[in-house]
Amino acid sequence: MTKPITRHRNLGTLSFTIIFILFTSLLSLAGCNTITYTPPSTSSTPSSPAMPTTPVPEQIQSPPLVVELDYFGIKSTHRGTEPVPPKIQLYVLVDDGKTKQISSFPPGNEGMVMEDFHLENLRGQGEIFRTSSVGDNLKISILAYSSEDKETKLEIWRAMEALQPGVSTLRQIYEQLPKKEVLIGYYDNTWHPEDNWGIGKYEAVGSGDLRLWFRIWSETETKAIAKPSFGPEVRILDVKLPSNVKKRSPDEFIFVGTYPTTLILQNDEAVDITVDVMIDGQGRCLDLIAFTGGEVTIPEYGHKEKTTSYCYETAGTRQITYTISYKGVELDTWQGKLSVAP
Repeated sequence: MTKPITRHRNLGTLSFTIIFILFTSLLSLAGCNTITYTPPSTSSTPSSPAMPTTPVPEQIQSPPLVVELDYFGIKSTHRGTEPVPPKIQLYVLVDDGKTKQISSFPPGNEGMVMEDFHLENLRGQGEIFRTSSVGDNLKISILAYSSEDKETKLEIWRAMEALQPGVSTLRQIYEQLPKKEVLIGYYDNTWHPEDNWGIGKYEAVGSGDLRLWFRIWSETETKAIAKPSFGPEVRILDVKLPSNVKKRSPDEFIFVGTYPTTLILQNDEAVDITVDVMIDGQGRCLDLIAFTGGEVTIPEYGHKEKTTSYCYETAGTRQITYTISYKGVELDTWQGKLSVAP
């Protein structure tokens, strides 16, 4: 009777073992698909915030540079009542912040005799600056003055030689000198990299009575400036032609019908200016002392009128031209048409 009881107990133990193994396996399988949250370690070091990066400035290439002065002109020498024309001296200072170059025209600080509206040609000898690598900027200062005092000229030259690059202009130097000379005019300008160091052509620039024509170029030389037309600001304001003009009749011998024409000239300069007048295409003037061309003097900042009467011996349309010039330089021209009835 005891043997069956023992067999049942063994079977119970075996069943319990199998159930335990199955339950453990199910837990293992369930754990494979479970996401486990792991809190961050409190001992970990926090990441540093991103620091802004400083942009590296673009390096500007400094090109080679040449400055050539082709012409300079003097509108007025400030001669006044002096019987002898004054001597004019031109000084040039070019500075790029690293080096300075000084020049004088004429060399030797002796000055040159000049008249009003004198144009000096420096082509081929007017290089005033050259560098293989220009500095932070380019500054040009040019001063013209009239002086018979040799010591004053030497003072200016010595002051220019003593200048350190980038510190002053010729105008500032002049203002510190004894007033033994007459300032004719000056020019000051500065260019930076954003201005391309001023590369280009400059014509008729300057203040007072100084005018300059110069070029700034880099690797390729620019063509020299053509000779400018340099003269006073005088123009033909108007030419008043007559109307209802008739051809001269054959029986008009003693009493001849004439018709007046008026020429009006304007002078915008601070000095009296004498110009030459040429007339083409007009009729016949019977007045031997009337104005039919030649010199006319116009007062400073004023105008001048010249009226002349003409007769016309042929019918038709006439092309009439008036031209004014100063020392061979043409200043202005006027053209108009005049109808002459039969």
